Amino acid sequence: MTNLPQAAVRAPRFFYGWVVVGVCFLAQFGGTITGTYGLAALLVPMSQDTGWSQTQIIGVNLPASITSALVSPFFGRIADRYGTRAPMTFAALLGGITIISIAWVHDLWVYYLVFGLVNGVTRPMVQVIGVSQGVAHWFVKRRALAAGIVSIAIPISGFFGVPLATALVIQFGWRGTWVVLGAILIVLVAAPTWFLWKSRPEEMGLLPDGEVTPASPTESAVVAAPKAPGRWGRFSHYRTEIEWAPSEAIKTPVFWVLAVILPIIALAGPAFTTLVVAFFRGRGLSPAAAAFASSSFVVGTFFARFMWGYLGARLHIQYCYVVLGLIATAATTLIVVAPGIRMTYVSVAFLGTAAGGLLQLQLQIWPDYFGREGIGTLRGYSAPFQILGTTLGPLFAAFVHDRTGSYDRALLLYAAISAVCVVIMLVAGGPPKYRGAAAGSASSPAQGG
Repeated sequence: MTNLPQAAVRAPRFFYGWVVVGVCFLAQFGGTITGTYGLAALLVPMSQDTGWSQTQIIGVNLPASITSALVSPFFGRIADRYGTRAPMTFAALLGGITIISIAWVHDLWVYYLVFGLVNGVTRPMVQVIGVSQGVAHWFVKRRALAAGIVSIAIPISGFFGVPLATALVIQFGWRGTWVVLGAILIVLVAAPTWFLWKSRPEEMGLLPDGEVTPASPTESAVVAAPKAPGRWGRFSHYRTEIEWAPSEAIKTPVFWVLAVILPIIALAGPAFTTLVVAFFRGRGLSPAAAAFASSSFVVGTFFARFMWGYLGARLHIQYCYVVLGLIATAATTLIVVAPGIRMTYVSVAFLGTAAGGLLQLQLQIWPDYFGREGIGTLRGYSAPFQILGTTLGPLFAAFVHDRTGSYDRALLLYAAISAVCVVIMLVAGGPPKYRGAAAGSASSPAQGG
């Protein structure tokens, strides 16, 4: 390589990728506050008013997950081919209208039809595929930072979501609360996506991270040059220089290991995201006290973003998941054996540090292993497993609670599953081997931060 670019073009003072990150943040915030944390606060009053069991109310997520599993591959291919703006806006708008309509539902089967099937169509585009594309397309070197900013929306929505929904229930009842939550999704997600979203930095003459599009192929080679291994050796952060074709990526065993294992490596995390208020009420706390106590989990997920942001930019993503799984195993076990309510607070916060890394590391590992160009299709194929994992976690725990009056047996099973996933990640969770059939660069994978 002898011909280097003679002059660098100045990057813009403000990189538009941060606007896209802001929209992704709002998508996670709006989707979580209107779904997971909102449902956590509405679970008990809905059950008391309608006579439906907790399992029946949370069980609506099962048909939603099945629907999401069916439509995710389709939406992933659509997003890769035509861009994210239109399908993500449509999904957020339809999701908001669906949530509002729950206020007029009186029959369980209608609740399952409206929230289960229709919401299942909208969920993957808003909270999985669109967000994954935004982070992967706009950032490479600073991907860990961008993923951290997006993922911190979840604990922030927890800080506001449970107290807000609880206050709304007290003021307007659970039906009026659904109306407000649906409006939040439309205002915070649908509108910003339509007016602010840009699918790729290349549309604005930029490269990821704010670099200006090079004027020559030589400069492209310089930008894409592999980096040397980090100071942590084989444990250092890994990022491929290959743009895998989705058709080739899904043929690798690693793809399916990640698709299946990542959603269940901390299964108690999604369960507590939905059931944390009901869990503390089962320990004898009042509704207001349980809502306040749930903040221990949210605090754990909030501060975890800083920990995973640091580790995700430096430590190999495979070993980040190993650490996360070990924390989930220990914390879930401690919740069951904790001798008093104060120790339970600490254990739940400890679990929050594992749950806090789930979204952030998911946003990193797929483009780090397979490149960014086909990320929509890849997340479309992997999203069903993620959605099913986040659904079955609280659903099975609620089922066990309805049968035994306690969540303990489900939590112990989740701790065992986390331990098994740690072993699998150590043995089979490394990056895929390049076979010469991937699209894009012909370089071999390289270590780098």
